[in-house]
Parts: sequence; structure tokens; C-alpha cells
Amino acid sequence: MAAANPSSSLILHPSFFILVSRAPVVLLAFAAACGPHTAVRRTAFVPGVFGPTAAGRPLERGEWKLSGGLDSAELGEQIIAYPHEDEPGVAMPRAQLTGNAWVGVTRFLEVGLQFRYAPYEWSRPGAIGVLDIPGCCGPVYSFTGGTGVRTSFHFGELPMWLSLSTELNFSHVSQAVFVRCPGCASDEPHNYTLDRVEDATAFTPNLFLHFGGDVGKHVHLSVFAGVETGVRNNGFDPDIRNRDASTLESYPVWVLGTGAQFRLGKIVLDANLVLPASEERTIRFGPGLMLQAGLVL
Repeated sequence: MAAANPSSSLILHPSFFILVSRAPVVLLAFAAACGPHTAVRRTAFVPGVFGPTAAGRPLERGEWKLSGGLDSAELGEQIIAYPHEDEPGVAMPRAQLTGNAWVGVTRFLEVGLQFRYAPYEWSRPGAIGVLDIPGCCGPVYSFTGGTGVRTSFHFGELPMWLSLSTELNFSHVSQAVFVRCPGCASDEPHNYTLDRVEDATAFTPNLFLHFGGDVGKHVHLSVFAGVETGVRNNGFDPDIRNRDASTLESYPVWVLGTGAQFRLGKIVLDANLVLPASEERTIRFGPGLMLQAGLVL
């Protein structure tokens, strides 16, 4: 009788590797259907975090800068956390349209207006189990707008500057509240019914310190650090008695970033890389890229 090949016991059928490769997908789908055991769920469409609008070389007295563009938060793999009770349940913009107008009042002072907008179709959930906001009660969108100020210090004849900027913004936030049906033991999405969709306005200021310099005549590089205001809620509420509570509140989001600006005549192009750091496990903004084009008049 021929001896058995000892290595044959180590050979696995190809279907085993297919099953293993699909296991994370199966587990993620199962977790998305369940989520934590909660009586009330809330989904808030909150504004994104994309850094200061007034970035790049400071304006001279009498100069106007008019620009617009796109802010994207899809530069890296987005981690969707499995939430616990009383943690936020939000949707965040993958991208936002932006527009702004700034004027140099003096060589040391600029003032401006800015806005950012994103429809709900551009959003992604921050955590597993976050339910979609239905469009039955009107359009769902994120809008942030306000006014800003930047003051700058120039280092004599050196091609460098130090700036401090702040924006006083207000953000529109839509939030859907869902209630689990009485007697339903599981937390699958079809066991939740929409209670209401509510709109709120949040005060979302920011504050940034900038340092930059000129690289030749047309290129200007900068780095900045500061804090923005994020919006969060209690998205996974175990207590049915809280169904009428909004739970929306603000919290700080620390931001680091770097930018490059190109000027040629009246044309100006801006690109800023933004790295937010949120304290919330279920709200991960990820790296963002701000792209703008405009005119300096």
C-alpha cells in the first residue's frame, strides 16, 4: 500500500479561500442590519470640516478675491465604526460646493463672506446602523455660511507672513428621528418607523493660525492649524422617553493643514490639504482636499 502524502492534509479547497475573503463583507452587512439595541435612532446630516476659507497669500489693500470650488473628503479609506449606545449617528458630506468673496481693507486686514453646500445624496454614514434620512418631508441638505476676518503680519522685506483668521458661520442641520416598533425584538432597519424630520441652525465658528511664504513670483505655500466647530447628536438612544429630544450639540474639531496657491495675473488657484482630528469615534472626517479657482481684482 502506498504511503499517504503528509502534505495533502495541508491542501485547502479553493472554496475555503472564497469563503474567508467574503467573511468581512458578510459580517459588515449583518452588523449594518442590526446595530446596537436602541429604542430611538437619530440621523443628523452635519456639515463637513474643511479648514479655513481665507487661505493663501494675504490680499493687499483694495484687492478683491472671488473664488469657488469643491471640497472633497474622499482622499483615503473611510472607517465606519460600530457604535455603542448614546454615541452619535450622523451622515457627513463626501464633498461640498464652496464660494467666497474677500476684500483687503488694509494691508493687515481682510474681511469676507463664504458658504458651503452639499445635498444629502453626497453624504456617507459615520457609523454602522445609521438610517437614511427620507426625502418625504422636503429637501435634505447641508449649508454653512457666514462672515470672516483675517489679520496678517508681514516680516519686513522677507517674503513671509503670519495670519490669524476666524469665521462666524451658521450651519443648517437636518435630523431624522426614528422609533423602533413596539414588540420588535431586533434592530433591523425595517423595524424602525420615521417619527419626524427636524431642521436646526447651529453656530459653527472656526479659528486658525496661518504661516506662509512666497516661492518665486507666482507660487505661495502655507501651513495652518486651528479649531472648527462640529455638530453631533445622540444617534443610538436606548430610552424611548427621549424620543422628543433633539440632542444636537456642538464640539471642537482640531485641524491641521497645508496649502499651495498659484497666481498668474488676475487668476488664482488654491489647493489645501486638511487633516481633521475628531474626538468622536463614530465621526471620522478623514483627510480633505479643498480646490478653488477664482480672480483677484
